[in-house]
Amino acid sequence: MASALDALVWRSRLIGEEASLGLFGGGNTSTKARQPGLFGEPEDVLWVKGSGSNLKACEARHFAPLRRSPLRRLSARRAMRDEEMVAFLERCLIDPKAPRPSVETLLHAFIPQRDIDHTHADAILAIANTAHGEALARKVFGNRLLWIPYLQPGFTLSKRVYEAYQRRPTAHGAVLQHHGLITWGPDGK
Repeated sequence: MASALDALVWRSRLIGEEASLGLFGGGNTSTKARQPGLFGEPEDVLWVKGSGSNLKACEARHFAPLRRSPLRRLSARRAMRDEEMVAFLERCLIDPKAPRPSVETLLHAFIPQRDIDHTHADAILAIANTAHGEALARKVFGNRLLWIPYLQPGFTLSKRVYEAYQRRPTAHGAVLQHHGLITWGPDGK
């Protein structure tokens, strides 16, 4: 049986191999799992693609393992500066030699679903980058996807997506205006 990280690498490569799903690198992916901590007790971990890694050629070493507990607690904060967020993410790393976590790590951390994929798919951007993007997205996807008005990636966007998810936890993901698509679920399918 493959580990959660092996399954994440496999899924990430599938996404990365499909050129229409994104810009160079393809976006970012994550999975949540339990693994033994420093003293052998189970620890909740978020594995997220490190910054600058290409999904098409990624390996396990391209994913950053972070402690989930402190990341989840951040969702209660109202605001956080980018510099603060980056420093906080570095302190949550389980392996200090791991790649720097993506600036979109909190998007993955706040949503409780196990597997999350974020891409900059051409087809989604063709909808999300228009003046009537929200209406088009609702016509095409109905209530399956949330619509999130444009925000720069970081804490505020992550918080906004999480709040929208809390209002509609049956959604399968969100269209991010001028940014792409984030999908989630209980497994990589």
